[in-house]
Amino acid sequence: MHEMDTDTIEVWTSTILALAMQREQEKIFWLGRPKKDPPDMALMTISGKGQFLARELEITKCTHPNEELVSNIIKKDAENNFSEKYILCGFVDIPGTYDLISIGKDLQTKLKKIKNVVLIFNGMGIPHPSETVDVNVLRNLWTAVQISPVFNSVTLDISVEYKVWMNDPDKLRYTKNGKIYGGKQNPSDPYPTLLADTPLSF
Repeated sequence: MHEMDTDTIEVWTSTILALAMQREQEKIFWLGRPKKDPPDMALMTISGKGQFLARELEITKCTHPNEELVSNIIKKDAENNFSEKYILCGFVDIPGTYDLISIGKDLQTKLKKIKNVVLIFNGMGIPHPSETVDVNVLRNLWTAVQISPVFNSVTLDISVEYKVWMNDPDKLRYTKNGKIYGGKQNPSDPYPTLLADTPLSF
């Protein structure tokens, strides 16, 4: 089990999803915490045309496998008036082997509002449930699996991602008062280059 408080889980889950989306879309994403809940978090990026884009995230902690995991997601989908643009992220915090393809197909028949569901967990996909993987290999591996409306999986070595992020000033981003800044901070320039002056609407 990962002993994290709610705020840490929300930021960590969003971070793994942002890194996965960066790899898939070859864009840089930032995290934002809205003033009001929902949503819990937001992922932001700038399109090739310079347009500011944001996706709203609702994050839930999944602590039981299979049926209870599905029930938890269904309950979250039903309890709020979410738009279809929301991404529901489940932080899976219990050891086990999951048939995520079957879970995804089951969810797609039951979801009423949220269409995009992603599960975040410490580990990786394996071709067959009977296979085993060295625990030392798994320690730094985190996987983001989209199970609805389509199936897609990205596994990240978080130790490698951290080193890349720290050594690349183009991947360092900050937000303040609804504005986005990029580059490394230094004493003479407390906030780096202004990238976007678009007020956050969430």
